[in-house]
Amino acid sequence: MHWWIRHNLAAYAVGNLRAGQAQRISAHLKTCAACRQEVAEIQAGIARTRELPLLTAPEDLWERIEPQLQAHLASGQSAGRPLTRRGGQRKRFVFGLALAGGCVAGFWLLHRQHIAPPPGPTWEVARLTGTPRVGADALGATGRLGVGQWLSTDGASQVRIQVANIGQVVLEPNSRLCLRETGQREHRLELLHGTLHAHIVAPPRLFLVDTPATRAIDLGCAYTLTVEATGDSSLHVTSGKVALVRREGGEEVVPAGAVCATRQGFGPGTPVFEDAPQALRDALTRYDFENGGEAALTTVLKAARSRDSLSLWYLFVRVPESERGRVYDRLTAFFPPPPGVTRSEMLRLSPKTTEEWREEMEQDWLGG
Repeated sequence: MHWWIRHNLAAYAVGNLRAGQAQRISAHLKTCAACRQEVAEIQAGIARTRELPLLTAPEDLWERIEPQLQAHLASGQSAGRPLTRRGGQRKRFVFGLALAGGCVAGFWLLHRQHIAPPPGPTWEVARLTGTPRVGADALGATGRLGVGQWLSTDGASQVRIQVANIGQVVLEPNSRLCLRETGQREHRLELLHGTLHAHIVAPPRLFLVDTPATRAIDLGCAYTLTVEATGDSSLHVTSGKVALVRREGGEEVVPAGAVCATRQGFGPGTPVFEDAPQALRDALTRYDFENGGEAALTTVLKAARSRDSLSLWYLFVRVPESERGRVYDRLTAFFPPPPGVTRSEMLRLSPKTTEEWREEMEQDWLGG
């Protein structure tokens, strides 16, 4: 999917993807001029750092930096082991080279991401605390966010974003997002890392948020979405429901009161209600992300309540065919299948019959 490919172009450019992922992007680049240009610009930025002259750092550079870092640690603003002098001209040279490379990369990123938005619609942004930034500029009491601009908060900043005329998003400290699209057909953000709280009142599928590993699609709801520095994310829906799109196709609908974790390389896990037994939640994590296999699935089936048919349903349509019967039998203990439908028919995942069954269970999920 194009949104997943765009998120991984930088990793592709430096050769940091698995073979299958790299092949998928290579195939996409043959037909997408925009992504080819993106990769070319990333590679150009990398090339510029390699063209830096090799210079020796001043002899007293570390002596000037170390006291300030030690004072910063002593003030309690950072945690870590005490700093020690790293003597030798070679190490000071490496430090200086790393600093110079970081500066070049930083200026390149500023050029790529902190550009003035093109003419067109913008969203109102209000500062709640701290000093957030729109692009490279500090935000005043209010400001505007245009398509293509990045909004960043530091550890003390928080902002409120007016999402066109359909709702609001609050962006928490240490977060970074970009307005990618806004119009009659779609309003879309990209959350690179951090936490946002969305409250949307709009027709389903009008508001979307991309993350490094998935896409969250509003179905009329309020929710919290967090993306870690690793690209892993978690979704907590507080009202309505949200669809999480899988990279390989398909989606999982997460209703109010439920959470769903996503991990890089795996995509969304199994939705689960936040009040589900801890044994069930732990077993789902092992099954989804840690190769827990049959043992983890057994724990899930044993711990599940009637309300946990939400989790059992998504397991039913995803588990290997050899395990599907076990999940089906546990589900039918809570919700019998539609009249006249045979077990073998359900195990074949006939679209019409399974959808009818899911809709019946969904009334229970939404009703709590």
